[in-house]
Amino acid sequence: MQLSPEQSRAVTRSGQDSCCVAGPGSGKTRVLVERFAWLVGSGIDPESILAITFTEKAARELKSRLAARFQSDPTTRQRIER
Repeated sequence: MQLSPEQSRAVTRSGQDSCCVAGPGSGKTRVLVERFAWLVGSGIDPESILAITFTEKAARELKSRLAARFQSDPTTRQRIER
């Protein structure tokens, strides 16, 4: 599944923080995961990235998807899981 143009802009926005506000099923978690991965790929320390969700369920889902996204990089994955 590819990102929509709006989602892609949110993922690759540089020089500013991003706030992702949208309705259920619109791809917010996907955007947050891709944004996090893009930032890490750009050289940002994963421990310096703050991702905030509205519910604990969403936070668990985000963490799970990030762990899966970085499965091939155990060091980064461990840092994310902290």
